[in-house]
Amino acid sequence: MAETSRKKRMPTQSSNDSSSLEDKALMFSSLNDAAPHLADTSSVQNGDIQPAWQQSAPFKKIKHPSESSLMWTLLLTFGYMLTALCFCAPALLFIIVVLPFGVIVRHLASSCCCCSPQKTCICHSSAMLSPADEFWLHDTDLNRSIMQTLVVLEKGLDLLRLRDLIHTRLLNAVDESGEKIYPRFMQKVTKLNCGYAWIDDDSFNIDNHVFSVPNTVKTRRDIEKYLGELASRDIPYHRPLWEIHVAFQCGEQQDTAIILRVHQTLTDGIALCRNLCRSVLDPHAVELLKCRAGQGVWFFNIFRSLIVGPIYMLSQMLFQFADRNYFRRKPVTGKKKFVWSDPIHMAQLMRIKSVSRSSLNDVLLSLLCACLRTYLQAKGVRHPHSVRVLMPYDFHVDEHPLPLGTQFSLVPLVLPTNVEGLIPRLWKVKQITDELKNSSDAYTIYGFIHLLTYTFPSRFLHCLMSHLVNKTSAIVTTLSGPTNTMSLASFEVKAIISWFPTQGNVPVSISMLSYDNQMRIGIMTDEVVVADPEVLLEDFYHQVNQLSELLANRRIPGEARHRDYDFDDTDEGPEPSMEELQDSLHRVQGELMDIKQRLESGDSADNVNASQDELNVRIEELKEEFEELLAEMRRRRNSDIRIEVVFHCQHLHKTYHIRRIMNI
Repeated sequence: MAETSRKKRMPTQSSNDSSSLEDKALMFSSLNDAAPHLADTSSVQNGDIQPAWQQSAPFKKIKHPSESSLMWTLLLTFGYMLTALCFCAPALLFIIVVLPFGVIVRHLASSCCCCSPQKTCICHSSAMLSPADEFWLHDTDLNRSIMQTLVVLEKGLDLLRLRDLIHTRLLNAVDESGEKIYPRFMQKVTKLNCGYAWIDDDSFNIDNHVFSVPNTVKTRRDIEKYLGELASRDIPYHRPLWEIHVAFQCGEQQDTAIILRVHQTLTDGIALCRNLCRSVLDPHAVELLKCRAGQGVWFFNIFRSLIVGPIYMLSQMLFQFADRNYFRRKPVTGKKKFVWSDPIHMAQLMRIKSVSRSSLNDVLLSLLCACLRTYLQAKGVRHPHSVRVLMPYDFHVDEHPLPLGTQFSLVPLVLPTNVEGLIPRLWKVKQITDELKNSSDAYTIYGFIHLLTYTFPSRFLHCLMSHLVNKTSAIVTTLSGPTNTMSLASFEVKAIISWFPTQGNVPVSISMLSYDNQMRIGIMTDEVVVADPEVLLEDFYHQVNQLSELLANRRIPGEARHRDYDFDDTDEGPEPSMEELQDSLHRVQGELMDIKQRLESGDSADNVNASQDELNVRIEELKEEFEELLAEMRRRRNSDIRIEVVFHCQHLHKTYHIRRIMNI
């Protein structure tokens, strides 16, 4: 970023965030959503009944994670472990006694009906559904468990060619032993006496799965509306659980829009993205980020989940309150609204990641947290409470091809929307995500689903998990796609946007997917609950620029220092020497001392007040010039010096400090 010779100083975090909120208040002033009433919880302020979702959170002092007491943390951990040990003993006894019995009964019930005309035994199926896959079968009319992905291609691909590519590269793909790599795309789900299984679809026809959309779908707005209509449609269970809708000649460049609908039972987003990129798209040197899990720590996490898992699930079920915010003020209706963002360059996000020494996931979550905070403030909440969301935790190992199926668990995560300031908010998000990575929460939930599936009816599991899911306000996913440009039948893939399905009564799904060094955000909301999700996207750009500006003068670890001081853009002569820089520095210091003496030797208070504005302006200019001179000298020399200039004015009751500890 080019810098002028008289660039403004970087504002402090608190002033930056407060000015941002003023701008947001103006931007959101056109939103006039009526405040609904919650009959069960409300408060009275100034004689008016205030809905529970509009109540503000108490203000708390912002603390850096390093300021927390180590002794207090150790005491809490010790007490938590003692309580966990008390609960894990009966839980382990239950697992040892009941789980084997449940597995045996489930297997016998699904294997002893070969003579049944309905073929409800496992002998007629290829594989049983895993408990994680079976969990997603129990969706509702309000929220379908169908993941929708939009792939934008350059114009030229026709429907017959696309069907041939899908049939050749996906459906008939085989491994070295001649076995199909992706058999589930030609299989349907069948109900057994005890569970579900995959069975080959003898009447499979690719025309039922790959077809064109109505000719009226041409613009971006048309595609968003069509996606909303698809969200309320189910995929028939008597067919394989996937569909491809193709729209031709879309937009100004006549692009081809491919909408891929895949039921979450068939596979998850990570396996789908990696397998499609490596198998369906044209052969390229696909650059994908490695999976996070499966690196040798799974055994230790499983052991920890056996110890702390029972108390964790008990606390989540009984003692964790549901969100009471703007997103949960109304019940969902099932009518969906889809929007997606323009591309955000990954270079800007990666620099923020490197400078802040955090992960890309931390940066994205902190930016999203800022957008949610501003959005809630625009809806009338002065200081919003934290927002609980669900995030998928990946269990895939880095192999090719990734096995189809659901290999993740939805983990509750608290977004600190009650923290003011972009930098402190990033601290808090990083602390929360680090605690999640170092915990066994994801393994506990994953094992809990498996345990209840084998020992109780599926409806009982669905009831318990719905109770856990309905305490959150949104589902947030981050997915890393190919970092290079891909193509299909030699037609360039311009963009990939994904929308993760919502569960239970959760009204919002926010999905962030990177492709070709660009990030795009897709938001799906219940149209009655959140009618303006595009406002969140607009604010996301603003938050990215704000955070990038705050960290603009910070160096990436290992990055060489750059020149911050520019004397005169129009001066083409030689650079000033070190002696000239030192003379300029002494001149600035001398003028600052003169101003100090003038303030201290003022004849009267009237004289001081008369020149107060002029002196303040001049002091700020000298401080700015002083910083630029120091930056230039730091570039020239390598010795360590401590420079401290203190300005003190008792008459104005102000103290001007310029404290710099630099390597110059």
